[in-house]
Amino acid sequence: MSDERLRELERRWKETGATQDEAAWLVALVRAAHLEIGRVRLAAYFGHEAAVAAGVELWQVKRGKRHRGLTDWIRGVERADLDPRERATSISALGFEAHVRTAIALGRAALPTWEVGVGSEQGQELDLSENLMRSVLDRSEAVFVQRVESNLQALQSLAFQAWREVNATGWDFEEAVHAAGSCVATAANTVIGLMGGDYYQGWGLRESIDKAQVVFGSPANVKNIAAREVAPWALGYSDPVRERDEARQQATEAPLRDE
Repeated sequence: MSDERLRELERRWKETGATQDEAAWLVALVRAAHLEIGRVRLAAYFGHEAAVAAGVELWQVKRGKRHRGLTDWIRGVERADLDPRERATSISALGFEAHVRTAIALGRAALPTWEVGVGSEQGQELDLSENLMRSVLDRSEAVFVQRVESNLQALQSLAFQAWREVNATGWDFEEAVHAAGSCVATAANTVIGLMGGDYYQGWGLRESIDKAQVVFGSPANVKNIAAREVAPWALGYSDPVRERDEARQQATEAPLRDE
């Protein structure tokens, strides 16, 4: 397919905003080898409607097919291998990031509830988690090894402090507040564990999902929160983790430039 045709499909989608037009563009991108099919599969798994629609044509997914519950859904994210019959087009290569980004998304969404509960600004461990994630993505940097090692040690310290604060509250707060603090701490713990650092076993993505249900009320809400961050990254539309970290870096550097 020509680049002109791809641009035409993209323009149509952006003009109409229609799911079917976006799906047509995604199908064309995959067939033109401009987008990996595994990325569309991942977005579809997280419920992105256009990716689901594209799947009808790309790998004959059944319309309306939904995972039975959060347990089955999160098992797929953990395995990052959605269809053993089609390993060549599975999301296994993307699973590491999908896992981490899901935990961070839930921690970010739960952060305001935790901050209101404890009455102070929180979230430093989430900032550092995202910075560490960006360090891993920017492997070309000469300081990659030192930067990751230093950040990982700092994150381990912050995660320990976060868990101590969450546990110290006991159930003095509302259940949702305690669960929100657990989501924040678990996000950092998940990043540490997947980076090979010392982490608290038994407090990973599944535990974060369980706590998130307490905070957000329903499995559908939990999935939607994760999907808002993971699906755009999978399809190459945006990278919320990188964008937040870059914004923090620019905010830090701005006063220095003004001096």
